Amino acid sequence: MLFWFMFHKKKPMSLVSHHDIVRLFERSFRRAGLSLEFSKGFNPQPKISFAQPLPLGVEGEREYGEFLLADGAKNNEIDLDNENDLDSMVKMINKNLTDGLKILDLKKVEASSVPKLMSIIDASLYEMDFGEVLPLENLEKTIKEILDSDELKIITQKKDKKGKKTKQKEKDIKPLIFKLQIQNHSLEALIKSGSRGNLRPDELARAILEKSSEYNSNNLEEIIHSIKFVRKELYYDQNLKEKEIDEVSLKPIWEYNMGI
Repeated sequence: MLFWFMFHKKKPMSLVSHHDIVRLFERSFRRAGLSLEFSKGFNPQPKISFAQPLPLGVEGEREYGEFLLADGAKNNEIDLDNENDLDSMVKMINKNLTDGLKILDLKKVEASSVPKLMSIIDASLYEMDFGEVLPLENLEKTIKEILDSDELKIITQKKDKKGKKTKQKEKDIKPLIFKLQIQNHSLEALIKSGSRGNLRPDELARAILEKSSEYNSNNLEEIIHSIKFVRKELYYDQNLKEKEIDEVSLKPIWEYNMGI
């Protein structure tokens, strides 16, 4: 029996690794009397997964996860078809969660065939507070320049399994940006996420700082860490058959049409 849940992740839990977050949810489900289904093999794992793990230090206002309950289990005598009982389930889970983590909603997935959450992610909405790193006037000027330009290139550099930096690669991130706008002295950025194109918020922040000419590329890592990032929503493209993602067709994950 499959369930989707919506939750928030705030400080101090935004500083906790994704692996530990999974363990916290597993423990909370267990303490709430729920019997999770486990994978097969020599090292069985509970069937809990998330739409898109947050980068360390980033808060999330509407995050999404899914879990499977074992068939035939009593699950603390909860009627899983009763909305009131599902509300009680949420309260029991939240009672066992740590400050900074809270389930906001929960729903049973009735459809017989539904894709994994992580496979339907197409975009993310981030709030980026630059604070004193980039004064508002400079931020507005830089965003206008970016929106008026045809491209926005950054240099990316991956690391190998030993943590050593590999060859640098130039990347144009302008096609990965749907919208940039200033709201309440912060930047709201709607950017591509997932398998059809992915832009990390720190990559966008780096591009903005370099474009502003306030900083050179040699001292950006520490500066980027001082920017506050909050992911406000995750989206899917309701026109799944189209190769190109259209901002107009983006819908919050919670509104996913199970009949697609």
